[in-house]
Amino acid sequence: MASVDGKMRPPGLYCNQQMIVLAFVYMIPLILGCARLVIYWANGGVKGIPELRFTVLGMVIPVATGGMSMLLPWFSLLLPSSLFLLYILSTKEDGLSDKLMEAQLESDLTLADRRIREDPKNAAAYWARGRALESMGKKDAALESYRRAHEMSSHTISRPEWEHIQSRLEDYDISQKNSSDLRAIDRWEPIFENIFLSVGILLFSINWLMALNLCSLMFALKWLRTRGPAY
Repeated sequence: MASVDGKMRPPGLYCNQQMIVLAFVYMIPLILGCARLVIYWANGGVKGIPELRFTVLGMVIPVATGGMSMLLPWFSLLLPSSLFLLYILSTKEDGLSDKLMEAQLESDLTLADRRIREDPKNAAAYWARGRALESMGKKDAALESYRRAHEMSSHTISRPEWEHIQSRLEDYDISQKNSSDLRAIDRWEPIFENIFLSVGILLFSINWLMALNLCSLMFALKWLRTRGPAY
């Protein structure tokens, strides 16, 4: 007989109570984490990740294996494996696409600058320069190039188009602030992620498979949150 709180209880009963507590501590954050993956999927996925890839590696496999991890512990290794593969494939593509985009924008900007040097009154060249600078995130310089193109030729940029460009670029900081406000509203999400991540770390001394599942899921949610939704 095992003594718990000064009372004698059957060993099997005490072990069952421990398993129930462990399952509760493990399953609650796991269910909430998997639910967040399903929400990402239902809302169209995550920015920069192909929809099919996210559906398979970021939703179907983690949710299915997470639910079965209590019954088939070694089967649960598929959850961290699928999320790790999703991370590796996506970040590798990010690096390649960023380099290609940067090279293309630099080429467009160089070409526009050369055309402007050859013909300082080339409105189309100023328009192309503005497009490249805007894509590079240089809003003020882009606005100036668009302004020069509009002043030189209303056929290149008409007055309504110029007003639309002004509105879009001058409101950029406002849209960024609104985005920050939205992230502030969702401040609870990283808090819960950190709490559940701490639970996962504590579980390593009891069951390393459960701990690996929770930690990998929480790290994946943090990474997906930085990328943002697809739409």
